[in-house]
Amino acid sequence: MIHELPKEDFPKVGYLLGDFSHYLVLPALLEGRTRGRIWVNDLEEPTTALVWDKLNAFFYLAGNSSDSVLNQELNSLIEDTIYPEVIQLQYNNFFLQFAPQTWDTQVEVILKGSLPEKRFVNFYRLDTSHSNTVLLNEAITPPAGYEMTRITDELLSHTDIENLAEVAYCIQACWQSTDHYLNNGGIGYCLLKQEAIASWCSTDYVVGNTCEMYIETFEGHKEKGLGTLTASACIQACIARGFTVHWHCFKDNLGSVKIAEKIGFSKIAECPIYVVRRQKRQIYKIAH
Repeated sequence: MIHELPKEDFPKVGYLLGDFSHYLVLPALLEGRTRGRIWVNDLEEPTTALVWDKLNAFFYLAGNSSDSVLNQELNSLIEDTIYPEVIQLQYNNFFLQFAPQTWDTQVEVILKGSLPEKRFVNFYRLDTSHSNTVLLNEAITPPAGYEMTRITDELLSHTDIENLAEVAYCIQACWQSTDHYLNNGGIGYCLLKQEAIASWCSTDYVVGNTCEMYIETFEGHKEKGLGTLTASACIQACIARGFTVHWHCFKDNLGSVKIAEKIGFSKIAECPIYVVRRQKRQIYKIAH
């Protein structure tokens, strides 16, 4: 039978999540540093766990895939509890990954009624011996009209800067507060054009000496190489801090893939992920 695990017991499932070590959000979630929920088959000695990263509507399913009764219960949990909450939180999609790969044979049971789409996520790690030394070891010169600046308390206090509210929201979502971000290893850079943030890159999570990057370039500033410059500035600072830098993105997110490859990240894994689109699922339900 499936049970929701109390937050104080989240570390109990840590040993099940080793195959998801590419995702730094999971240790942060187990430590209570980001929002999430966990369901298990046994509250004392779980051998199966479904972990929900509520920040991104990402689900991670780990452990024993051979319990047919439990797999039916997982489907009921998704149908009756998770999916209504996903709608309430106004997510358009939710995402399911699993380990080991034997779960792949159970997707039709667990996601019955959801019409999942199978995609792939690329995982990268920066090997500084093979990275682009021009981008990471030399001064970065922004294009005319742009200014590179570090994300600081002073910058975050300028509420009149366009797109700053979204940057602050993303930081708070991952780090609980901008103060916690600034005082506990958060590193970020922005490219400013006049009074607007054109592109920004930051550490989503820091675990030990490993960090994971997030990058965004806003409309009107894309396809100008700004993302590569901003990421390079941020990664330079991460390397100076002694961090091992990770990056992941959907395989078909060609813009992000190109930036990672241009900087010199090495792909270390490619993993399947199932995407449940809210609109498609509702159409399926009506037709069914």
